[in-house]
Amino acid sequence: MVTQGRHVLRTIRNPIARDYITFIETSSESKGQHTLLEVILPPNGNVPAHAQHQHEETFTCVEGELTLLINRQYVHLKSGESVTILPGTRHRITNRSAQPCQFRWEIAPGCPNFEQSIQIAYGLACDGQYSHRTGVPRNPFAMGYLYTLDDAGLPRWLLLAAPVMRWLSRKAVEKGVAATLHRRYVMIR
Repeated sequence: MVTQGRHVLRTIRNPIARDYITFIETSSESKGQHTLLEVILPPNGNVPAHAQHQHEETFTCVEGELTLLINRQYVHLKSGESVTILPGTRHRITNRSAQPCQFRWEIAPGCPNFEQSIQIAYGLACDGQYSHRTGVPRNPFAMGYLYTLDDAGLPRWLLLAAPVMRWLSRKAVEKGVAATLHRRYVMIR
């Protein structure tokens, strides 16, 4: 979380991925219509493959070049170009260029759980609680909780662990880990 004095700015960063996300409009602010983010993705940066199961995502390149892998097909966007991804469609976002890429990311309808999960994940990464090698939280309860909080689900290599993730999530709630994660990292609502 980026702060200035006692004021929370609406930009979070991930030191592992080296990207920045600014919350333009939250689900609450848009009365549930969408979550609108602006992302700065560094050269060779990426958002891992995922699929939002209940939400449509629209990506609009603002500056630079953005490449999406959508169902094994590459889509290249330049400034001003957009692509919309339907719910359940697996995709990966990359910046294959040597320059930073800036893009708008709209999730519709709004997704407060995604907003919370991204803040928790980036907060854990800033606190050194994310594995550089696996890209998941070091704390298994936090990992399980993030899995159930976000609609995007697990990376493919973890799909067989879904029942374990749900169990870890329940334990995270029971042990107060989930409440601590929210208190510590969820500042933008």
